[in-house]
Amino acid sequence: MTLSSPEHNPKVSVIVPVYNVQDYLRQCVDSILAQTFEDYELILVDDGCTDHSGSICDEYETKSDKAEVIHQQNGGLPVARKVGIEHAHGDYILFVDADDWVDPDHLESLITKAEQEQADVVMCGFYFEFPKKKVKFANIPTSLTGKDIIIESLKGSLHAGVVFKLIRRSLFLDHVINFPQYTYLEDMCLSTEILLVAKRIVSTNLVSYHYRYNYHSETNTRDIEFRIRKFEESILNLQELFDHRLLWNDEALKKALYHRINNEKLELLVLPYSARREIRRAYESFDDSWKEYNIRNSILLIPNYIAIRYKRLMIAQIVKHARLLVRKILKGT
Repeated sequence: MTLSSPEHNPKVSVIVPVYNVQDYLRQCVDSILAQTFEDYELILVDDGCTDHSGSICDEYETKSDKAEVIHQQNGGLPVARKVGIEHAHGDYILFVDADDWVDPDHLESLITKAEQEQADVVMCGFYFEFPKKKVKFANIPTSLTGKDIIIESLKGSLHAGVVFKLIRRSLFLDHVINFPQYTYLEDMCLSTEILLVAKRIVSTNLVSYHYRYNYHSETNTRDIEFRIRKFEESILNLQELFDHRLLWNDEALKKALYHRINNEKLELLVLPYSARREIRRAYESFDDSWKEYNIRNSILLIPNYIAIRYKRLMIAQIVKHARLLVRKILKGT
């Protein structure tokens, strides 16, 4: 990447991709501008917004000397993040999603840890912000090697979100970091690329990022065509990742990948019963993934196993829908 250099390079570049989030954007940007750590720049990437988000970005550029706005045609989240990096000048990169927000000490705590530990990546925890409550997720890995963190992320014990990581910018300059073609599972793939080249990764007990869970977002919709397409795109992103990084011969990573693919397949069970034909067709991707589905002698998991291996979906769908309903009632979300 070729970057221009300002008179003063800030310590951190905070990059916020923005697309049609006018109802949440001010809370996000205000939380960044309220940071106790002041040596940063804020890069707002207007990814072809069709609501008032772009003009809101311009307002902040006018009233804050830390804010820079980049307007572009819609290219998707991976493209917006890459463009933000190309305009960054900081020693470190911090991503924040435009519908989320951070606590005032978020940046200071991360950069302090990075400087103390001479780290390439600093991981943190977050809160799931539901409409009626929030749930704390510490997001602490059991090992600090890149490969082990990737495996835990693929298996779901860690959240792969790139927004929960402070990243040394030189990783993007000194290595070929592949930005996924599609949005779905973009975080998983980009985080994996970063973790594979990082020499020193540290974790902090910090929990100061607020991740807004939006039931009305595209990711959580039950629209059949959309969910099937997103499943297919996630598979393509994962395939490209393993091809690019030559990971197929690593059995531990391959098993973790199949574990993730099985979870993505099971997520399709939230679709209406009328979508069985589309789900079965999607299940043909990595048809042998069932070999990595461990029912752990639990009869409750047998319907999932039957669905993944034999594509018989009815019982598994009924169980999935019932569990989601009960969980929603109990959590009050």
